[in-house]
Amino acid sequence: MAPRDEPGIRLLRRYVRIPSHDDPGPGLDFLEEELRRGEVPYRRLSLRGANPVLLAGAWGRTPGPRVLLATHGDTVPPPRSGRAPPGTVVGDRLLGRGSLDMKAGVVLGLLMVREFWRAPGNPVALAVTTDEERESAGAWGLLSRLPPGLGLVLVPEPTQEAVNLSAWGRGVFHAGFEGPGGHGEGFGRPGEAPNPLQALARFLAGLPRGVQPLKAWTEGEGEVTLPRRALSRLDVLVPPGATLARREQQLARGLKSLQDHFPPLVPVLRRAPRATPWLPPYQTGRGHSLVQAFLRSVRRSGTPLRVEEQRGVGDFNVFGSVLPTVVYGPKGEGAHGEAESVNLPSFRRCLAVYRNFLAGLTPSSQND
Repeated sequence: MAPRDEPGIRLLRRYVRIPSHDDPGPGLDFLEEELRRGEVPYRRLSLRGANPVLLAGAWGRTPGPRVLLATHGDTVPPPRSGRAPPGTVVGDRLLGRGSLDMKAGVVLGLLMVREFWRAPGNPVALAVTTDEERESAGAWGLLSRLPPGLGLVLVPEPTQEAVNLSAWGRGVFHAGFEGPGGHGEGFGRPGEAPNPLQALARFLAGLPRGVQPLKAWTEGEGEVTLPRRALSRLDVLVPPGATLARREQQLARGLKSLQDHFPPLVPVLRRAPRATPWLPPYQTGRGHSLVQAFLRSVRRSGTPLRVEEQRGVGDFNVFGSVLPTVVYGPKGEGAHGEAESVNLPSFRRCLAVYRNFLAGLTPSSQND
């Protein structure tokens, strides 16, 4: 059987062909039709301030599922010009926007919930959010609706077949300087005046590791006068074990150290407004029984076990803040880029790992 003819690959090809960067409806309609074919119960949640969330499996039963497969069906916008139609198979790669991030993971979760939701011990449920690429509002809204007895969240995001047990968090700040503007009081030439934009440039040149400027702007400037304020929006990554407050203090010290060089400028630092809370870092311990069982499944797959720290952010930050969370998914290339693809042999190996793990969740083995 050619790779494109395998049932799971056919399903993924059809799903990748559905645009999912703007309207989540068609993608959810497709998944719901497949759940009906598999006779899996599902419901679509409408959460305030969030895009719809699809839940599948015996959600909310007492006891509820032991494992939640947490996925997202939204993507970034498609490339301006594709070299091949979405869903095209070239060699051992399947091409198209979302093929890697993370429609392969959604299909993996769909296949697993269809296969295992009726298994003894009610081992698994599936969640598909549709705004992870924006503010993760769906994941935040889902936290208050998690079923009882949930012991582990598994996220089949593309990790190149590495296991992620921890992840950095992310906050967003506005930082910069403000001054009197104009030509500068007490100065004869504009070049001698305190310049907020010059101070901001010095500050941005010395940003600590894990802090990246997203945008810079000035306020209150005239045609030939200095701005009254110069600010930058900062993407601030927070390593596991640290806090956003500690990172905020680090930025404040950097601003303060430059104030002496640019009197009488005043540092400005504030948390940027967000539609949802910030994304916290987390650390999942290897000693949890379900985590150990998943690591054994990876070892049995025949691929080397690699445990790495996740530097990206996503819905997994939300779930990892309250539950043991493991991120593990297939290899591929070009996520968010012009030529995105998922490696099909890797997709099959990940399916085998998840299937082996879920098959082992018998009532006698379920303990914390």
